[in-house]
Amino acid sequence: MSWFGKKSTEHVVIVLSAHNLACGWLQNNNKQRGFVLRAFEKMSFNGYVDDDSMHNTTAIGTYIVGFLERHRIKDARISCALTRPLVSERLTIKSYPTPEPRELMMTHAPHTLWDYYYMYPTDVDTYVFYVCAVAQPLLLQYKLMAFKYNLSLLITTSQTAALFQLYRYMYDQAFRMSQFGCDMRRCSDSPERLFDADVLNRILTHNGNDAIVNSNNQTTILTMCGLASEVMEA
Repeated sequence: MSWFGKKSTEHVVIVLSAHNLACGWLQNNNKQRGFVLRAFEKMSFNGYVDDDSMHNTTAIGTYIVGFLERHRIKDARISCALTRPLVSERLTIKSYPTPEPRELMMTHAPHTLWDYYYMYPTDVDTYVFYVCAVAQPLLLQYKLMAFKYNLSLLITTSQTAALFQLYRYMYDQAFRMSQFGCDMRRCSDSPERLFDADVLNRILTHNGNDAIVNSNNQTTILTMCGLASEVMEA
């Protein structure tokens, strides 16, 4: 789900889970392919979420605005990735590469938005698809929040989709579906394991903030790079 606001060279990326919100400010690296992490902050919800994973958007909106103000970021474009259980997702296998959408649908529940895309072929002539679903009331929360706080929210997607996008970005013109499939099988279809421990050192400049780019934040920052790569290359 995407919509576009004002043009800007500044890009703020948000990773939202049931427990915390991470905000990052990323810019293109003009010296090499990759990004510069100008700022990174994480907020714990501490009760700002109810049993249906509905967040207190006033608290979230205030925090995002505060992040922009603290770092003096003007007219930022914002992208957001949701993690499980805020989204439901799965990989599904079909015997043919062009199934009908109804064959892939995760749920027939009302008020649910879902989508899918083709991932890769297997060695036994089957085809893997990624399917993701999210409750529309949850998305509506963030649309309304963006309007209320005048935030230029471009993309709302899943963490998994952002990591897949980062994989494509890293391989660029050398990307091949078959190699992607091999790498996914190698890591047991866990997208966060597609990347080796040194990947952030290759694609990210973080101004000496080594304490930020640690094992606890690595998947979050990889997700942020995936979000940034989708917008900055558009």
